Amino acid sequence: MKTDAKERKSLSYSENKGAEWESSAIAFQHQSLVTLAIFGFRARDYMMNYVRRVMETAVNLKAVFLYDRLTCDKCRSILSRFPPKWKQDCVEKFITNGIKSSAIMQFQTIAI
Repeated sequence: MKTDAKERKSLSYSENKGAEWESSAIAFQHQSLVTLAIFGFRARDYMMNYVRRVMETAVNLKAVFLYDRLTCDKCRSILSRFPPKWKQDCVEKFITNGIKSSAIMQFQTIAI
């Protein structure tokens, strides 16, 4: 994996890692998805928009689990970008604003 910013740019690597798309079937509904779990969640627009699109499409979705990165004892001292407790309500409101979903959203941190 290339991590040097200049080298990534010279190789034309993408800066935006998000999943952006326009729906070709506006009325499409996914009937089977009941639980969505994302590990390594960050409160970034592209991740929140992805969760929002899944919640809009998966009409039988019951639960959304947004996990921080997995951490071991050595990595716990590294600053996490996971939304702090006080910001989680804002993130949830941003994701669910204007959509009809009965899914319960939970923010989780896992230590290994």
